[in-house]
Amino acid sequence: MKNDIDDFNTSVGEEISAGWDWFYQYCSEKEIDLAIYLHATTDEIDAGEYDKNGKWIMSFAADKDIPLYTDIGVCKKSDYVDDCHLNADGQKVIFQILEPVIGEIINKEGAER
Repeated sequence: MKNDIDDFNTSVGEEISAGWDWFYQYCSEKEIDLAIYLHATTDEIDAGEYDKNGKWIMSFAADKDIPLYTDIGVCKKSDYVDDCHLNADGQKVIFQILEPVIGEIINKEGAER
């Protein structure tokens, strides 16, 4: 398994992405907790569902038993500055979704908040 950044393929779709597999394997070998936050675009918000790439990520997470956190139905179009980048309100939404997750990891590891 190669581990340099040039091996990452961030384009997903019909076949398994080598980058996702590499990252999953790396986290498994290093015993690093892995979770995925799947962030919607405004087009996905309009459609009420993730596109084929998002659906692939959801399937990958399910197949590998990786906790998955999503924001469709939570983020609003007014939370964006463009099609995919969130404004300050959108960043607060991410925090609200991920704060319990991060808190659980911190408590599990015995770290102080």
